[in-house]
Amino acid sequence: MKVFSIRFQNVEKEIEREDFINKIGNELASRGYSVGLLKEDKSLKGQFEKFKMVGYFKDGRVELIFKESNLEDVMNYYNCDYLILENLQGAFPEIVCFNEEIKKVELSSKTIAAVTIKTEKKFMGNIPVLSLEEIRNITDLIVERVFEKLPALFGGGCGKCGEDCNKMAEKIISGKADRNFCKREGEGKIKILVDNKDIPLVPFVEDLFYSVIRSMLLNLKGCKEGQVQIKLKL
Repeated sequence: MKVFSIRFQNVEKEIEREDFINKIGNELASRGYSVGLLKEDKSLKGQFEKFKMVGYFKDGRVELIFKESNLEDVMNYYNCDYLILENLQGAFPEIVCFNEEIKKVELSSKTIAAVTIKTEKKFMGNIPVLSLEEIRNITDLIVERVFEKLPALFGGGCGKCGEDCNKMAEKIISGKADRNFCKREGEGKIKILVDNKDIPLVPFVEDLFYSVIRSMLLNLKGCKEGQVQIKLKL
């Protein structure tokens, strides 16, 4: 699954933000990709703050609410080609949308495009500047530059590649590294053997097993981070 963020600066109206995300999601869907959306629900505050999982574009919108959930765990419920994160930053590419004037300070090393009503500048440094109406061109950039999600999107990582996931994302986006530089790929977080026969897991199922089992084990007295072996008789 490929993950990217759309961040908004001074775009106050919810309907304008939703309209832009819908155009991007529907353009990706028209190219044959499945697309999901994950956003923070700002309408509820304090202890009721929640994250909203939104169903796929062009297939109707089904919304599920996860209260006080870890974002990585919520993502395990998705099985789509592209996942759009609204107003989130982490180890993934981002598109930053401005109401009018682009402010360089709001861009980051992981910004792959700046989008605005005004398009006098074609580049902000090495970041392309596009108008809100250039949906096809923006989507071309997404398809070209967004990569399979790294293991730790919001901080940390195993460090086997010599970097944390955030630094690795920066290097991939700048062209100094490739997605296959990740040393964790191919190793797998879970290995299931049935009568000594290896049972392969697709990434979505592996992540789901991992997050559920890990959260349960860490609540047990005496259990800590490290390699864990579980034997189960069916």
